Amino acid sequence: MKIDELIKKYRSPVKMETPVCFLSGGMTGLTKEERCEWRDQVQIDGVLFIDPTVYDPDNLDSDYQQRGYEYCLNGIVNCGIVVVNLNNQKSVGTAQEMMLAWLLDKPIIGLYNSDEPLHPWYKNKLTSLFDNIGTLRLYLKSWAYKERMKWSL
Repeated sequence: MKIDELIKKYRSPVKMETPVCFLSGGMTGLTKEERCEWRDQVQIDGVLFIDPTVYDPDNLDSDYQQRGYEYCLNGIVNCGIVVVNLNNQKSVGTAQEMMLAWLLDKPIIGLYNSDEPLHPWYKNKLTSLFDNIGTLRLYLKSWAYKERMKWSL
């Protein structure tokens, strides 16, 4: 499916009244706590967070996985910003989500707190990079405020 067809298929006809953020990051091979903890910590009031952990990556049923895949596509196409945890650079889904968000010209905000160098293919897609959740949350608050101000004009 080409990018324009993907947008046509997944773009919501309803304009959201709340800023929307997609939470990207590794899930396969991680515990539920590892998948969810950072996502729970990054969330702030006044933003709708699209969280793919509603799908279990260990359920290998192909129909189930397809629904999870489409949930992520829908979330990325319709969000205003993507927050990505890059502490698991081996996640295929994360890499694909970042590429789609980049192609759609979405801001991509990274969370990475390792001494290991961040792979350039990740690094060159980022709008901003933070090494702690507190600073990332402040960035999201500022972004959400600016989004709401755009709508009120």
